[in-house]
Amino acid sequence: MNTWSHQTSSSYTNGEQRVDAAIQGLAATLGVAAVIWLIATHWSAHTLAGLTIYGVSLAMTFVTSLAYGHISSGPSKELWRRIDHAIIFALIAGTYTPLAAYRLPEPWSVTVLAVMWSAALAGMVLKFVYPRRFEYVGMALCIIMGLTGVLFIHTLLLTLSPMTLRLLVVGVALYLIGTIALQLHRLRFHNAIWHLLVLAAAGVQFVAIATEFVA
Repeated sequence: MNTWSHQTSSSYTNGEQRVDAAIQGLAATLGVAAVIWLIATHWSAHTLAGLTIYGVSLAMTFVTSLAYGHISSGPSKELWRRIDHAIIFALIAGTYTPLAAYRLPEPWSVTVLAVMWSAALAGMVLKFVYPRRFEYVGMALCIIMGLTGVLFIHTLLLTLSPMTLRLLVVGVALYLIGTIALQLHRLRFHNAIWHLLVLAAAGVQFVAIATEFVA
């Protein structure tokens, strides 16, 4: 749940910060619990690796966002900002990982995994090397990665259950709406709205993946 925001925490009112912190705390708690449930309780040996990658990326997204939001200003704050802004690329690639690995035939599966993780690595390097530059380039890369599934939608229609596919699409739509809300800097609670929509999107897509892979 990275902020992608040019504003500092001091730009928000106390009420906005409290609401945002509550959402981030809820997201971190639910994210870690959901991942533990998914991996420890309902996995098979065949899908363990892909679900673990997805689960770790999901939990790390929420935890790093919470950590960044609660650290006071200083060198460590800037480091966590970079981590927070970089981890979203891993989440996108991680969400695609079990779908590509277990639901796409070769060579699609290998190609999609290679492209997604190469893009994620490029995005993470961008956020660490140029943490306060190319903000919209990074955002555009996230959107392009998220919409990559359109390129093999025909194959997904054949391999995924209709419910799973619908939930994945709803999740992408919520992410896009959240990205728009994040840019409305004059809107009160816009950062909290962004985090809430990210939580909703991640939750919907978690249900999709759990529905698809839970034994």
